[in-house]
Amino acid sequence: MTAADSSARTPVLSVRGLQKSFGRHHVLKSVDFEVLPGQLHALLGPNGAGKSTIVRILSGVEEADAGIVEIDGNALGREDRKISIIHQDLGLVDTLSVRENLFMTHPRTSRFGFVRTASERSEASDLLEDIGLRIHPDTRLGDLGLGEKSLVAVARLLSSDARILVLDEVTAALTRKEADFVLERVRRIADAGVGVILVTHRLHEVVAHCEWATVIRDGAITYSGATPSLGDIQRFFVPDWVNSERQRPSLPADGAPLVASLTACKSADVGPVDLSVYSGEVVALVGTLSSKLYAIGHLLAGMATVTSGSRCVRSSSGTDDGRVAFVPEDRRYLGVLNLLDVEANISVSSLRYVSRLGWIRSSFERAAVDEEIERLDVRPAEPTAAIESLSGGNQQKTLMARAALRQPDLYVLCEPTRGVDLATRRAIYEFIENVRSAGAAVLIMTIDPEDALAVADRIGVVEAGEIVSMSQASGMTILDVLEAVS
Repeated sequence: MTAADSSARTPVLSVRGLQKSFGRHHVLKSVDFEVLPGQLHALLGPNGAGKSTIVRILSGVEEADAGIVEIDGNALGREDRKISIIHQDLGLVDTLSVRENLFMTHPRTSRFGFVRTASERSEASDLLEDIGLRIHPDTRLGDLGLGEKSLVAVARLLSSDARILVLDEVTAALTRKEADFVLERVRRIADAGVGVILVTHRLHEVVAHCEWATVIRDGAITYSGATPSLGDIQRFFVPDWVNSERQRPSLPADGAPLVASLTACKSADVGPVDLSVYSGEVVALVGTLSSKLYAIGHLLAGMATVTSGSRCVRSSSGTDDGRVAFVPEDRRYLGVLNLLDVEANISVSSLRYVSRLGWIRSSFERAAVDEEIERLDVRPAEPTAAIESLSGGNQQKTLMARAALRQPDLYVLCEPTRGVDLATRRAIYEFIENVRSAGAAVLIMTIDPEDALAVADRIGVVEAGEIVSMSQASGMTILDVLEAVS
């Protein structure tokens, strides 16, 4: 579709003056954009920019404080949304079959209300064939890899008759070939007059498949227009301070003590892996969701069994009993303890430190927790507050405080800035810089190249559970990282 063709079409989706705040934090600040029928429209921005809030409003999970959302000129209602969305968590159920997941929200039933299993199985086979996924419809979803699950989610979307389709980081788990295959199928849907919104960090996909791009940063639109070149998108997407604030030395520096290492190390999921992280160094590993990126972090953190090779974390005194602090990739399901307060969430990994003879020293625990709350500016600064009452960004800072309280020799941080606003993102970057300056070693696993470029001294690329390259971060651009991962 050309720009001239687009300008003559009535928008299938209109968003005008969209505003949303959580407490005193303004997440969306009068956001305006349009999606035309037949258009693949990229919605871009760093973690915490406001993209996920827009998607939640479109899906009906959140209500906007102000603004208008229209489909084909009509106000978007709760009863007839006409929007199909694949969220980052895919919205699938591992214990059900592929067929059951495809028809979970709209089963094929007889007039007596019984599920027509044979009919579903036949239709599911057609959907899976169209998406290029050669599996039996009765396969248990939990037996599939993350990339295959993403394709199942897309197959379910393909059966939709919605006017707007939203793909929220769906291709993050796919190889470049798989992602191109999926987006080509999505293009067929768009050509039938449907508007498609693609939320992605993979900027090459935007240039290859999207004719329009909207960039949001810190809740405000900074660009909306025809898709620019990859280099121009980089300038919209990445703030100057990512590459300019910190002058990186060539690390590891001569004489820096080795803190953590994996040598020809294998587990059930990854390997062989060779990796060394030195005192005062930040190493970032980047890859797709299907690369088994996080599994390497789990291995170094001691959360996976070593089947061959060796793993070692050294203490500041040089012994092989160094302390490790771990922040998981999914704070909601793997990180925060929802039934506990902020104080318990911070101290839970350091009970030996705050206890004596098996009893928790309450006053000592409170003083230590207060110090970490102040250090990371957790808000509200109230140790007895329920962890669920905190925003996502403050929950993430709580997990960082939990890690810091262990006074570790090695920090293993998976997706440290996922789902946080720009201010929290910078606070976490500052925290990482402070702990490395104090001599700790830091390993980061992320699919977000901006995180890697903002804090890392070296950047490694992970494919199929192995580190295939390692480079000095100095001089690298987001384009270099994207090309290496893709």
